[in-house]
Amino acid sequence: MDDETTEVDVFWSVVLERTVGNANLAATLARKLFDELPRLLEEAETALQKQNLVEARRAVHKLAGDAAIFRLKSMHEAAYTLETRIVQGQADLGAPCGSLRDAVHATLGLRAGVLRRAEEAESGVARMAG
Repeated sequence: MDDETTEVDVFWSVVLERTVGNANLAATLARKLFDELPRLLEEAETALQKQNLVEARRAVHKLAGDAAIFRLKSMHEAAYTLETRIVQGQADLGAPCGSLRDAVHATLGLRAGVLRRAEEAESGVARMAG
């Protein structure tokens, strides 16, 4: 098994665990997360460039929460660190969210594999119901 498959397996297992094995709900949550991540990252970066700390903190806080729910350690650490810096007035306003951007992109790299797992699980549920 290659590294990507392993990460996909771990991610999908966490999503299934969080939904108590409900494959349809897990698939829905995974899709929602993958749709939301780029938007939240863009909101955070735009808000920081505009020096809007309230909006930047809101977007980064949401990213940290999503990362915690799905046990995405590097994304959670990056978001938490940036949120703390925003709150303490130490954020580099106007600078991109470097490590957070990297962590979000790494998570988005799992999208195809996780969604494939979601579709397989949903088909399995549909076959069992039919």
